[in-house]
Amino acid sequence: MRPYQLVVAIVGIFGAIFLLSGKDVALPTGLDLGLGGKLNSSRPERLLASVPMGQRLPSPGIALANGGVGYVPDVSSFFEPTVESETPSVAVPLADMSGCAFRSPRAGEVIGNVHVGRGGLPTPVSALSRSRLAEMALAEVRAARGGAALPAVEDPELMRAVDVFITERNAPVYLVLQSSEGDVLWNVQPSPGARIVHIAVVAAGQVGLLMPDAGVPVQVLRTGEQPGCAVAPVRRPDPGWSAFRNGGALIEGHAAAFEAYDVWFRDRFGIAAEANLVGFQETSHALVGPVPAPYDKVLQNRLAGARIAVTDADLVAIGPGEARTGRAEAAVRRLAIAAAGGDLAALGFTPLRRTE
Repeated sequence: MRPYQLVVAIVGIFGAIFLLSGKDVALPTGLDLGLGGKLNSSRPERLLASVPMGQRLPSPGIALANGGVGYVPDVSSFFEPTVESETPSVAVPLADMSGCAFRSPRAGEVIGNVHVGRGGLPTPVSALSRSRLAEMALAEVRAARGGAALPAVEDPELMRAVDVFITERNAPVYLVLQSSEGDVLWNVQPSPGARIVHIAVVAAGQVGLLMPDAGVPVQVLRTGEQPGCAVAPVRRPDPGWSAFRNGGALIEGHAAAFEAYDVWFRDRFGIAAEANLVGFQETSHALVGPVPAPYDKVLQNRLAGARIAVTDADLVAIGPGEARTGRAEAAVRRLAIAAAGGDLAALGFTPLRRTE
């Protein structure tokens, strides 16, 4: 069979399937049709699913600017989804910024504007704040005082990762990473030739960061730790979100919160909060810059064995669920004993722990 006949045959097969099924047929992800630099997969937006405060884009979907959607294998070479079994080797401290003033973007720098509600990729990393550990320790003290079984210490909530691929090469990138809920581990992955000059993080929860270039300045503003900064990351509300279906008051309140955040964002970074925005309520992968040509894809960073930075927490646990739970239980017990003056038994301590 001659080459052109083979092409005609393949097209005919897909056409026959389409006619028989009456449905759209998705071409295989990553099929190269000779359109270098353009997405070559069929309708990735079909991966989007509604959640109460927006949309969820699971892997292998990748968020593009202004609500666009692609497939991450079209951006990253040798792509594999990040899985919970990939264990970083060590976590080092990631300091919170002092004050509320980010370094202003400079002339010639382009803003990489990424905003998610939460990450989409579970990791084997959890970070418990001092306040959360204190709450759990207080619950133990109260139980011991009453002679009851100690409450169960649950597996701490996992940090969820977002892969951020940087392919913008025409200007230095000032990267702004925003998350409005949960603990997010940002896996920043620049392509060769891309230059990140600054990273500003605005987050409602704990922050983790994996990045190959340790020389890039990073400023982190956690809204819960610095309430005096009067900022909370908020997306522009959409009346179509299911959370808004039962009343206008919630929409109005959210709209007012967004307007305040937009004013704050413009003042800090010089652009609107949703200008060239990348990300959805739950996002696994995001792209800052153009979709690369097939020969120019970004090599994906893996979490396995990586060195990550995590914001200040009394407990950062890495590993399988049982190991994380054991470390959390030991940390809570130490705080409870200290709060009881060094002896839980004096409060009527029972060695039993409720596991239900």
